[in-house]
Amino acid sequence: MRVKDTEVYKAAFTNGITVRDFDPVQIYGSELTPEILDISITSRCNLECPYCYRSATSYGKDLSFGEFLETFLFHMNELSRPFQVALGGGEPSLHPEFCDMIEFLHHIEVVPNYTTNGTALLNDDIVTVTERYCGGVALTYHENNPGLFEKSFPVLTSLKIQRNVHIIAKHNRVGELKSFIERYRDSVDMIVILEFHNVGRAKQMSSETLQRSDLDELKELFSEYPDGKLAVGASLTHLLIEMAVEREYSFHEMAMLFWNSDSLMTGFIDENLVLKPSSFWTGSGVDLRKYSTFKEAYNSNLFKELRKKLKNLSKHCDYSTICNGGMHGDFCFRCKLRKEIEL
Repeated sequence: MRVKDTEVYKAAFTNGITVRDFDPVQIYGSELTPEILDISITSRCNLECPYCYRSATSYGKDLSFGEFLETFLFHMNELSRPFQVALGGGEPSLHPEFCDMIEFLHHIEVVPNYTTNGTALLNDDIVTVTERYCGGVALTYHENNPGLFEKSFPVLTSLKIQRNVHIIAKHNRVGELKSFIERYRDSVDMIVILEFHNVGRAKQMSSETLQRSDLDELKELFSEYPDGKLAVGASLTHLLIEMAVEREYSFHEMAMLFWNSDSLMTGFIDENLVLKPSSFWTGSGVDLRKYSTFKEAYNSNLFKELRKKLKNLSKHCDYSTICNGGMHGDFCFRCKLRKEIEL
């Protein structure tokens, strides 16, 4: 079991579950360290999808293994290290030290997870390391290469760790998700519906962005699958809260089910060692090389100002202390907060 313990925030992590106790007022002004880090270890990808929000290409850049080690060994102490790390990119398995990174994280008691387009699951060495050290794997369905998904899906289902499938929801295409869910839900632990974001290469595809009618369809879809095997990405958290309000859940029930830590307890490091609030963040970040410790960078002015604005969300929505703006308030497109809070 791993523990984080400060005056205003305590958390314990064991067997993939985090339990928290915190002061809901003081936490926004306190110095924090993330529970989970999303790290892009490469901007290379073999698919080059036209809607890639990170604009990954086959000739991208790798985060060096040395800088990866330095981040965890010298910039973080045991208390500031995250409970979990999500390795991504790009396609993370294209990094030449991918397996070494997974093994290293396990060695320092940080649970490694990763998302793949399927390439990782077709490599026997990676599959062996995955089963031995990883907490979970997410396989993303890409409509421009369904064959890769179909080929790697049986390998995913054979794993004895958390097995998730990701699929992107786009405008006027929510109805297509139901057949996908019906086909795959019984073979995996979770199907996660991600919101299409028109950033990166997808910037020219704004017509694919979800509209209010799409969100209503998604709510109907979720009501058909109450068994907990259907989930959403952080930017759609507000959708679940809408559903909870409509079903007259108590505030306590919603807090227990939907409290979203993504705004406060996560971070994203890109392949250039730049720390940002999330992988969707389009603004500037913090260069980790300019700080002596990760904690200093994570509590720099960028993150302090962000937490201050998140605290002010309570003036606009009674449920903001649960969703925390979805994902930093930055991509909660259809939430009422979006038009009133500009980060």
